Amino acid sequence: PELAGKITEEYAAQYQANLADVPKVLSIPTIWVAIAQGVAGTMPWVVLGLYLITWFVNVRGLDTQLASVTFAVIVIGSAISSVLGGFLGDWADKRNPRYGRTVIGLISVISGIPLTYILFTQTTDWPLWALIGFGFFTALFLSWAGKGAKEPMMQAATPPELRATAFSIDMFAESGFAAIAAYIAGWLADSIGLTNAMLWTVPFPWLITALVFGLFFRYYPRDAAKLHALMAARAQEIAGELT
Repeated sequence: PELAGKITEEYAAQYQANLADVPKVLSIPTIWVAIAQGVAGTMPWVVLGLYLITWFVNVRGLDTQLASVTFAVIVIGSAISSVLGGFLGDWADKRNPRYGRTVIGLISVISGIPLTYILFTQTTDWPLWALIGFGFFTALFLSWAGKGAKEPMMQAATPPELRATAFSIDMFAESGFAAIAAYIAGWLADSIGLTNAMLWTVPFPWLITALVFGLFFRYYPRDAAKLHALMAARAQEIAGELT
């Protein structure tokens, strides 16, 4: 917003990103928190995507079709959760620009811990409709952190020309760990049983994620303020060159 009506295509060319900008991105503490949070939070999503249908079939005794339908309902709930998280994050940011998004993200991450624990340990005798309903309800809370908190905060703490690089670094770290997470979950399932493996690779990593996510309280407000100051300085520089 600081550059609205002032930036020109020629001036913007001064701020094109290149490989040498990676250290600039990694000098932003908020980005390190986002990467650490993303790596910790990747395992639950990988495990749920790979093994939840198998868990429904092998542990809860659903046939493959019903397990797929149950999983599809959870996926729909997660998709709605992303949109809901976006609205909640924007609302919270307007109420408290310093801490609003972090609170929304923490609510989402923390809620996933007891909800998934209940799903894996307390639903043995539940009827199908209750299992599907609880799975949908759980999914509604699980995706606020990304779209409502982490990704907007990364953007708000990173200069515009470096944002794609920042997201790329974050996704590289998360994707790299995803393969390891899948292997760990499979190894645990063979060693201690599928349900115990799900407990160690879904609620527990989200506990770690919540602890890391709390670091946004410290670093994000400072990094966002630095960016606003940088963009204001650029606006003044552009205005001076145009006059």
